[in-house]
Amino acid sequence: MKSVCVSEQDKLKRVAELRARMQHLNEKMAELDIYGVSSPGEESEFWLGWVDEAEGLTRTLRKISQLQGGSARDRILNYLEKHMGEPVEGSTLAAVSGILSWARRVRELSRDYGYDISTSTTDPNLKPGQYRLESLAPASPENQM
Repeated sequence: MKSVCVSEQDKLKRVAELRARMQHLNEKMAELDIYGVSSPGEESEFWLGWVDEAEGLTRTLRKISQLQGGSARDRILNYLEKHMGEPVEGSTLAAVSGILSWARRVRELSRDYGYDISTSTTDPNLKPGQYRLESLAPASPENQM
């Protein structure tokens, strides 16, 4: 698995962009008419603007996760390695990966690459949706199922 060298300046730039987008989204939410005096056209315009902001936020989050380098599987493995032995929420792995099929990548790491990743079905101490990397080294090919 390879890693991509990204400057700290690039990362800081993306985080600043994320903060600005979140601030703008908060400002947009402050415009929400909770008293019901807006016309249907104004209300529609508000929600269309909000959706645009949310999509921009999603794009920025994906850019930040991709700045970590490598494929989604690489990013998931890197995160699990940094938190080896700790329960990690699936929603966190989804954000780290930047893709919708993050759970498939976790299964691939376990099944195809031999990493010992526990779930609530293999460890009753984990809650549903939690994962835990048990060892930094994958199992040798002859020990894999």
